[in-house]
Amino acid sequence: TMGNKQPALEDTLIDLKLNSKMLERSSKKCEKNRKTQLAKVKKAIADRDLDGAKIYAENAIRERRTGLNYLKLASRLDAVAARIDTAVRTQAIANTMPGVVSAINKALVSMDVESISKTMTKFEEQFENLDVTSSYLEGSLNSTTASQMPEDQVDDLIRQVADEHSLEVGAMLDDAGTVSLNAPLRTKTATEENSIPEPLSIPAAPGY
Repeated sequence: TMGNKQPALEDTLIDLKLNSKMLERSSKKCEKNRKTQLAKVKKAIADRDLDGAKIYAENAIRERRTGLNYLKLASRLDAVAARIDTAVRTQAIANTMPGVVSAINKALVSMDVESISKTMTKFEEQFENLDVTSSYLEGSLNSTTASQMPEDQVDDLIRQVADEHSLEVGAMLDDAGTVSLNAPLRTKTATEENSIPEPLSIPAAPGY
């Protein structure tokens, strides 16, 4: 902005690297949450609680998608950091990106994932030979917060968990309606909560 000193490229480089690490940690947290939700799917199936199983399956799918998006964005930050590292040494782009470095810093401060993604796209466009793709799938982040997951994916995940643990789903899914992600999780009693097993390391099926 006018009157403000442009942030140094070195500072932006450090911020990009730090935020990339933070996104990677967030991705690992999503994976941990996904495993917790899969354990709850297993228990809900055993309890013949299909509504609960659907909600937990939706949560598991959403956690996986969110985690993957964090990793994608972390990779983009790393790629741009590599370009800035080169620029710091050559100073070849110092005068060709007015405002872009400032925009990157503002986006990182806000930690608004969508804002960071858009700013990265703007930055990438400054390099004709950037070694990362600029055609980042628009709306991919929105998909992680969609109000409803595709029911076929939810049902497939429920069947997968049931098969892995020799649980019968049978006709439970035949008449099942779609459960909105906005629906609250079923409240568990203290006895039920205590009976929930530790999160299991259930391998994810492709796409989940």
